[in-house]
Amino acid sequence: MSGNKLEDSSPSGSSPLAPPSHGSSRRWIELAGLAVAVVGVLVAIFAWVIPVEGDDGATGSDGQTTRPSGPPTVPTASTSPPTPSPTGTGPPARYLTELVPVSGGGYVRRVGAHSLIMNCGSGESDDRDREVAYDVPPSGYRSFRATARPTGQRETRVRVTVLVTGVVAANPVLVAGSSGELAAELDGPARLILRVTCDPGAASATFVDPALYR
Repeated sequence: MSGNKLEDSSPSGSSPLAPPSHGSSRRWIELAGLAVAVVGVLVAIFAWVIPVEGDDGATGSDGQTTRPSGPPTVPTASTSPPTPSPTGTGPPARYLTELVPVSGGGYVRRVGAHSLIMNCGSGESDDRDREVAYDVPPSGYRSFRATARPTGQRETRVRVTVLVTGVVAANPVLVAGSSGELAAELDGPARLILRVTCDPGAASATFVDPALYR
């Protein structure tokens, strides 16, 4: 008897410790390459859907990140001189209530702090006008401003006229209950006249804060 011998259970002509065939190695390499390609595609999709914004970046409507070119713009302070205010828009220099009328003083009376009220005439054809006149002193006044507010029966009208040395500067027709702005430019000393011409049924016209401006 020659002794016990391990029986070879492997197929004939092969060894249990033989390396894998070349076909199996090629298969593993193909699978590894496919996995790398899939990972690359996923990374690209993720980067496209969620772009990374930098400190100065901005995402546009197409999903792309844009960055401003060049240094940031710093606003500069304006060096242009201020625009002068129009004549007569500053504080009043002198109210008409501080002046003594040269004529027609009996037709006006002071109301409130600085306003004047002038009653209408009787409304007859020969008694429809009332007026008061002031001499503007030579103190550099450049304009006159006031607000006119007529009163009276509904829909009655009052014409309010401002004259500067005989020249009509303002001449609005106002309905009772409304108001209108009056303005006249002055050029040195002048005769300033305020006149009201009323429809029958109109009562008065109030000159709110009539004043001279420099």
